[in-house]
Amino acid sequence: MEDRGKQISVKSDIIWVFRTLRPSVWIMVLLLACILVASFSSIATAYVLKFFVDIASNSTNLSWGEAIWFSVAVIAVGALANVISHYLATCISSKSEKDLKYKIISFILSTPIDKIKLNKGELQSRLTSDIENISLFIPRFITEVVGNFILLLSTIVFMFKLNTTISFVLVISLPILMLVLSLFNFPMGNADNKRKKADDDNRGIIEDVLSNADVIRGNETQHSILKKCSEIFTLLVKRKNIFGCWEGFAFFINNLLSTIMVIIVLGFGAYLVTQGSATLGTLIAIVQLLNYIVSPIGNI
Repeated sequence: MEDRGKQISVKSDIIWVFRTLRPSVWIMVLLLACILVASFSSIATAYVLKFFVDIASNSTNLSWGEAIWFSVAVIAVGALANVISHYLATCISSKSEKDLKYKIISFILSTPIDKIKLNKGELQSRLTSDIENISLFIPRFITEVVGNFILLLSTIVFMFKLNTTISFVLVISLPILMLVLSLFNFPMGNADNKRKKADDDNRGIIEDVLSNADVIRGNETQHSILKKCSEIFTLLVKRKNIFGCWEGFAFFINNLLSTIMVIIVLGFGAYLVTQGSATLGTLIAIVQLLNYIVSPIGNI
């Protein structure tokens, strides 16, 4: 039920940001188009590897000149798409930052000072770091979330186009490996929750000491307060260390997942190459495309 509430809250926040900032639809469409082109250019690099390896192993009728011109075109298109996408993302964030600052300044100037519940420092924070973070949300959401999803989906499509058998084995084994990886999410999440609670207790005791320092000195309870602080600080160190262990273990499992997937592709793909069902260039290309599957899954 708590996870459902978080999902609703995140969805509401996303809708609020888009309604408040109202970014240009045309700029967002152009940004998505550039991301799509950049994704295709990344995938095309795998085809570049395939062409060169197949030419070297006499498995294609393409010439070296054609392969070189294709690789130059892929690099040029990819570079142009990335430059334009970064420019458009900056346009969205800078305009959003300008509009948010104007709205907050307008609110401050049109509202009686006694009704503004934020002090000068908090208002300064709203006008700087908070606005910057909110203004970056839309371009990051489009480039990272939507962009990674497009890259993942298009990679799977082109992988099947290269070799259906290898791709089918990979698609079947990937969910199984991801399920094994997800088994470690619960203990890691539990350790993270305990760490956050200990961190909250840590901040709470510090705030109490700072707020009631005169009372504590007057009642001569410094030793008991120091003992309590020591216990809370020690517990926080312990919770952080435990979470660090789980985090390191999850990092190891994630790397192990990538390694196992490469072994599956290389092992089964090498067998198909010996049987004449795939070329060496196709195998190299699929291994390259595998990076565009593992990385987006981790980012999403």
